[in-house]
Amino acid sequence: MLLLVVAVRDYRSGASVLWVAAGVVILAVTLYALVRDVRRLRAEAGTADR
Repeated sequence: MLLLVVAVRDYRSGASVLWVAAGVVILAVTLYALVRDVRRLRAEAGTADR
């Protein structure tokens, strides 16, 4: 998240838009991995109770 904030700040001061795009991609990949892991853990916890 910090990378995205820094990228936006740098973009406003004249840096390349690629830094903002890279920040967005890294954030999206991280959120995807988090959601995938949480779903997997919930599925495993649900089958362990049975």
